[in-house]
Amino acid sequence: MNNNHISSMRWDTITRHHPSAFLLAAQLLSLALYVALEGLPGNQFLLGAFGMLILLLVVWVVIRSPAINWIAWIIAGLVILLSLLSWLFVNPALLIWAMLLEAALYFYGAGSLITYMMGDDRVTIDELFAIGTTFTLIAWGFSYLYMVCQA
Repeated sequence: MNNNHISSMRWDTITRHHPSAFLLAAQLLSLALYVALEGLPGNQFLLGAFGMLILLLVVWVVIRSPAINWIAWIIAGLVILLSLLSWLFVNPALLIWAMLLEAALYFYGAGSLITYMMGDDRVTIDELFAIGTTFTLIAWGFSYLYMVCQA
């Protein structure tokens, strides 16, 4: 076997068995980007685009859990649609609804991870990552609810 085949097998194994690790890494990278890009022009667009990637990662994690997948897809689709419409029409009310739905998606993702972790008696590496991811999803859900209250 050549090195490319071995590394692709490792990558496939990591993506199949550790989706929570990717979501946790993306969330932590998002926080680092928020600090690094503060005050720069165009930072809101970049952070918003990265936030959409995190939304898709949340859906991916929900798909890998025993939760109902179509609920996550509908919420994420509505968040993306309302965010784009609020940006196009400069309508703050649409953005408030998008933030409210995004908080709901984060709470749903956290609940699905809790269901995933409680599904068996063994603790796996991905379940350890899921613990941190669940905590950050709950924190992000409450931060979006706070932004809705501020608006």
